[in-house]
Amino acid sequence: MDIAETFVRLLEAGARDMTFRTEPWCHTRVGHVLLKPDFYLEVGGACYFGEADRGVEWEAQLTAKMRRYIQAIDSGAWPDDRAFPLVLWLVPDEARRKYIEDIIHKLNEKELFRVVLFSEAAERICHAVLPEVRDGIRS
Repeated sequence: MDIAETFVRLLEAGARDMTFRTEPWCHTRVGHVLLKPDFYLEVGGACYFGEADRGVEWEAQLTAKMRRYIQAIDSGAWPDDRAFPLVLWLVPDEARRKYIEDIIHKLNEKELFRVVLFSEAAERICHAVLPEVRDGIRS
């Protein structure tokens, strides 16, 4: 339901001309790495892989999932003419945001991942509060 709610909130926030794909249609192989985000979003010239965190996965699982994104981008198999999407983690509360940000810090991958409260995600995406995504990640 969080994924459908994200889509609705994006529309309500003014997102237009967007591409929004959910599982399994957003799964993609990059080289030898299979990425399985919860959703893929293109809007306003920015691209995102989205992970809707429900607070049920712990550090080992989250680290493994994050490492798959890192392996994909480091594989060199992503098309040169496209920037790798920002991986956006939607979380339910501040405590979970801090938990996931701590894992990202340990991996030293702050430019690839962002953590946003679910309640703020649509507004932040639609109103370019995440402007760095327009320039792409490691493009």
